[in-house]
Amino acid sequence: MVDSTKTAGDAGTLNKTALDALRSANRVEFRHENGMSHILASAETGATSRDPSDAGEGLRVPCQARIADYEMRGGVRAHPHKTQIDNYTALTGINYTQDEDGLWQTITRLLKVGDDITLLWERGSLTTRTMKAAGFHGDALYLLVKRGNKRFRFLLDTSCGVENEARMVRRVDRSAAANR
Repeated sequence: MVDSTKTAGDAGTLNKTALDALRSANRVEFRHENGMSHILASAETGATSRDPSDAGEGLRVPCQARIADYEMRGGVRAHPHKTQIDNYTALTGINYTQDEDGLWQTITRLLKVGDDITLLWERGSLTTRTMKAAGFHGDALYLLVKRGNKRFRFLLDTSCGVENEARMVRRVDRSAAANR
């Protein structure tokens, strides 16, 4: 597939083009790779691809990125150092975002040009002891919005499942990849 995706604006600050694209998208995909997060606003709907080169057509909206890994240090919440966010990949999406009563339309109606946006990926934040004993985990994705001295936090998606390639927030072993 040819990537005809365009990028709107600087990382984290919404401009009019980005906001219009987020409001009119039929599908939004949230990605974190190579230490950076973005939202892909697309007219297409369909399954989320794990292949970063299969971004499809749309507008890429760069975001600030934060990752909280609750599974490090024996379950104590840890915020990896800025340079360590390269050690994670994350992916999820929302289809059929034009539902007037839907979550995405509610969020985009509240956003304004100039808002600073951050994707906060939480690895293991929803994992309970019972889930852990059964081999399951719970991840979450939040959209953090900063407007002047006001702060807003929106829960975008959650994921519960076993440790595999479909996990929302995954650690990347860069040393193993370098040794191949």
